[in-house]
Amino acid sequence: MSTSSSNIKNIVESLADLLAQRNKRIAFAESATAGYLMSAFACCVHYEVLSGGIVCYDASIKTNLLGVDPKMIDANSAESTPVTEAITQGLRVLIPADYYIGITGLLKPGEVKARQNR
Repeated sequence: MSTSSSNIKNIVESLADLLAQRNKRIAFAESATAGYLMSAFACCVHYEVLSGGIVCYDASIKTNLLGVDPKMIDANSAESTPVTEAITQGLRVLIPADYYIGITGLLKPGEVKARQNR
């Protein structure tokens, strides 16, 4: 296991412990991380804190399932703050939880410039 994977596992375990102590649950809408954090929570000791989540890597999942307006994606990018907030709000309608996390991002250098040149 790499150092960063070990660090993430430790952070997830600590957060899951805290959520379990407080009887709270968490849900995710993951784009760039493609379910990585949901998987980490599912594999920890207090897996029961994970309500569930959606992997919304493709924009069509953001629009069709999570209710993000396609115009918002066109105007801002699928990785923008407004879209991240919108996928998190869409998640609230689908999955009962106490905390909702939306994750987007660009994973390759230069991807923003390539998208702007389309």
